[in-house]
Amino acid sequence: MADTHADPERIHTRGDLARELTILRSESGLTVRDLANQVGAPVATLGDYFAGRHLPGSRRTPLYRAVLNVCGVTDPAIVERWIAALTRIRPLSGGRARTS
Repeated sequence: MADTHADPERIHTRGDLARELTILRSESGLTVRDLANQVGAPVATLGDYFAGRHLPGSRRTPLYRAVLNVCGVTDPAIVERWIAALTRIRPLSGGRARTS
């Protein structure tokens, strides 16, 4: 079933990102702890991303890319779709959420 696979095109909110990242992580068979160990990040940081409590900031884009890579997203075009999804939902510099 297509809806059970992670899809960055379904990401329009922080909650959507959390859901799709969780699907992606589950598809890879990794726990948050396993993933954190492999990318060299604190478990709490990644846990916040997967729970939708925080978004990777622009300085954390390399970490976000590493998470995608470890979860099996290695095709540059697909990685860019995930980056575009993150960019789409990041707040504007004034602290307001993007509306488009």
